[in-house]
Amino acid sequence: MLTSIYSSTEVGIFKRQSCSLIPTTPLPPYWLNAQDHTGNARGYAPFLGNDFTFPVYRNVKSSPYNAKGDGGTDDVTSLQNAINSDGSGGTRYRNGVSIRPATVFVPGGTYMLSRSLDMRLNTILVGDPNNPPIFKATSGFSGDALIHGYDDAANDPTTAFLLAIKNIVIDTTNIDKARVVTALHWGVSQAWWVVFFRGAVSPKNIRESWS
Repeated sequence: MLTSIYSSTEVGIFKRQSCSLIPTTPLPPYWLNAQDHTGNARGYAPFLGNDFTFPVYRNVKSSPYNAKGDGGTDDVTSLQNAINSDGSGGTRYRNGVSIRPATVFVPGGTYMLSRSLDMRLNTILVGDPNNPPIFKATSGFSGDALIHGYDDAANDPTTAFLLAIKNIVIDTTNIDKARVVTALHWGVSQAWWVVFFRGAVSPKNIRESWS
């Protein structure tokens, strides 16, 4: 239920209205994570032949990734594993990523990053829009960017494609203000999007990079 509160002011023959929406009940679970991702209705990678075990969908808090999102644990390895995994104990990095798509879901929480997070081709990194997750740099963060949208396995940004980030907050306020760090390095040429992405950054030391 949403409660609407209206106020209006007459302006000539027109009426100007303002509206404030106040949620009175908890929001429902995000539909993407509420779907069945294990049964027959789950997504498949159509170009892997008869391999129906490849995990197109992966939740970073679920096994085998086990990210915490508790604001204290360094989750960068868990997040990177969720992005990289080929579902068979190997990696999508330099291993036919274009036929191994991944939708990586990040539930609400604060995920600490001690080093850069690298995206891969054909990957959607999506947070819960009802409770957007925060990727927060540690005070000892090592790297030139919190998130590298460019997959260096592609060899050149003109061949980086099928990448998306949705509903993610980046927080760099732990990084020393004297350092220059790129919040999001997005060297992607085609079939990409960045939706509802925002940052909490320290002044003068953070930049976005689009190429």
